[in-house]
Amino acid sequence: RRIESSMRATFHLRSEFFPYTYSRVAEASHDSIPLLRPLYIEHPRFQAAYENSQEYLYGRDILVAPIVEKGKALTYEASQNVWFPPGVWYDWFTGMAYNGETTKTFTHGLNSFPLFIRGGIPLTLQPYSERMTTDPLKTLVVRVYPGEAGVVGKSQLYEDDGITEAYMKGSRAITELSYV
Repeated sequence: RRIESSMRATFHLRSEFFPYTYSRVAEASHDSIPLLRPLYIEHPRFQAAYENSQEYLYGRDILVAPIVEKGKALTYEASQNVWFPPGVWYDWFTGMAYNGETTKTFTHGLNSFPLFIRGGIPLTLQPYSERMTTDPLKTLVVRVYPGEAGVVGKSQLYEDDGITEAYMKGSRAITELSYV
C-alpha cells in the first residue's frame, strides 16, 4: 500500500508538471541545452555546484535532489543534502522558502522528496490528467512563488498539436509569462 501510494503521488506530479516539461523540452531542443542539468552548467563559479552530484535542475527553474539511499525501516524516511543556487527557492511540498548559496539536509518519506521551485518565475502546470500527453490542455494553472522585489521573472508556455510535425512549419504557440 505504501509503495502504491508513493507511485500514485509521483504519477500525479508528473501529470501536473506536463505543461512545464513540454515547454522545457521544446526549449532544450531549440536551444541545444539539456532538460536535466547538473548545477555547474548554470552556476559554474560555485564550488558547491560540483559537489552534490545527485542534485540537478529540471529546466532552469526546478531544483531536484532525489534521495538515493535506503530509507529507515518502519518510517521509510531518508535524508539528502541540498545546495541552493542563488535566488530564493520554495519547497514544492511545504511552501517553505530557502535562500540561495546555502546547504540544508532534508528528510522525506515515500510520498515526497527534495523538490524546489525558483521564486519569481511563473510555473506552468495543469490539473491531473490520466492522459496528459493526448488530452488537450483545457485548464492552465500558473503557480508563482514570491521572487526578489522589483525583479521580473519570465517563462514561456510552448504548445503544439503533439501529434504531427506541423510545429516545424510554425504551427505552434508560445505564450510569454512574466511576474514582478
